[in-house]
Amino acid sequence: MLSGNIANLAEAKVALATFMGKAVRDADTALSALKRAGTPNTPGGSKTAAKFVTAFQTLHSLYVSARTNAARLPTKNLGGFEAAITKLTSALDRGAKGLTASFASIQSLDTSGQLGEALRAEPTCVFLQGA
Repeated sequence: MLSGNIANLAEAKVALATFMGKAVRDADTALSALKRAGTPNTPGGSKTAAKFVTAFQTLHSLYVSARTNAARLPTKNLGGFEAAITKLTSALDRGAKGLTASFASIQSLDTSGQLGEALRAEPTCVFLQGA
């Protein structure tokens, strides 16, 4: 038993690829919601909206790449699997750092504070409170 209900490397590979597939769908859902939301009626709203969309497009691409790489993980031996997982997680870490920087730059566009105030007032945006 490797972890939980995963008994071998092939199962671990499937579990990770499935997880990343769900992440791709979640990023798609968020991207669609952002596009439907449109442009905030605040100073710099169009730039803010464009940066949000670009950030989530980047996230989507990152997850698609991770899903593809997860589906290609070697399962013949633990050493090869571990090396490939290390490479995959390193790519995700680099992508996350880039996204963090992207979201920090978005925050700087809200010069009036109106967008931040609106987001704090919206219950569905509570997850952004720490951003």
